[in-house]
Amino acid sequence: MFELTESASLTNVSGTRRMIETISALGCEFSIDDFGTGFSTFAYLKELPAHSVKIDGSFVKDMNNNSVDKTLVSAIAEVATALGKTSVAEFVENADIFDELLKMGVRYAQGYYISRPLQLDDVKDFQFAHNKKAT
Repeated sequence: MFELTESASLTNVSGTRRMIETISALGCEFSIDDFGTGFSTFAYLKELPAHSVKIDGSFVKDMNNNSVDKTLVSAIAEVATALGKTSVAEFVENADIFDELLKMGVRYAQGYYISRPLQLDDVKDFQFAHNKKAT
């Protein structure tokens, strides 16, 4: 079993992936060492005084069809909550994803299910229509 540190693995993800696949074909295995201490991971969430965490749309957009993506979204939302941060999901494209995110505790969403991108001149009309629905 070979160990790869997370930070070393992330410097060239595509090259690291090819190397793991090639050597794995020979019967070797790999472990990611020191997970959570490298680039853009849980260590950053813990150390940086940010107020929210944006969950990348690459995980969100297919989470209802991909159990791994769904688990990752849930884990990120749970960690954010545990650290006192809110979570924001990108690529919220339909009601099913929206509803599932609510169950996970995600309280902010961006995506076409919420609204298509608007010209600045149209934002006031959108806000008025949205506020009218809420009353």
